[in-house]
Amino acid sequence: TKRRLTDSVRANPANFTAHHALAVFYLQQGDVKAAIPHLRRAHAIDPAHYDNGYNFALALLQTGSVKEARGIVTQLLTIKESGELHNLLGDVEELAGNLKDAADHFQRAAHMDATEEHLFDWGNIYLRLRAGDNALEVFTAGVARFPASARLQIGLGIAQYSRGKYSDAVASFCRAVDLDPSDPRAY
Repeated sequence: TKRRLTDSVRANPANFTAHHALAVFYLQQGDVKAAIPHLRRAHAIDPAHYDNGYNFALALLQTGSVKEARGIVTQLLTIKESGELHNLLGDVEELAGNLKDAADHFQRAAHMDATEEHLFDWGNIYLRLRAGDNALEVFTAGVARFPASARLQIGLGIAQYSRGKYSDAVASFCRAVDLDPSDPRAY
C-alpha cells in the first residue's frame, strides 16, 4: 500500500488526493513526521479541506510547531466554525502557555459541542489556572451529563479538594475507582 501511495504522489505531485491519502497512511502507522510534508502539500493545494487541515494542525501540534498549528486552525475556523476546532485551538494555546486563551477556546468548544473531552479540557484548564470555583462548576455539569466518566469524576474530585470540600472529593475519587478500577489517577 505504501509503495502504491508513494508512486501515486510521484506520478501526480500536484494532486491533493494522492498527498492526502499518503498522509493518512502515515498517520495510521503512527508516523506523524512522515505525514506532515504530505499534509502540508495537500493543504497548499486545497486549504479549505477540513479533514486534511485538522489533521495537519494536529500533527503540527504533536511535533511542537505551535505557531504554524495556530495559523492552520485559525484559517479553518474562518471556513467552518466547530467545537472540534475550538478545542484543538485550546490545545494549541495551552501548549503555547496562553492558558487564558486556551480556557476561552475550551469553553467555546464545550458550548458548541458538549462532549466529555471538551468538558474535561475546559474544567482541566481551570484547574491549571487555579480557578477552582470555575473548575468545580464545569466538572459538576460534566459529571451530570456523563455520569459514567471516570476522568470527569477525577476532575471533579480535584476541583472539590481545591475548594476544601474534602469528603466530597473522596466520594468523587471513589466513584471514579468504581467506574474504572484500572485508572491509577483516582488512587
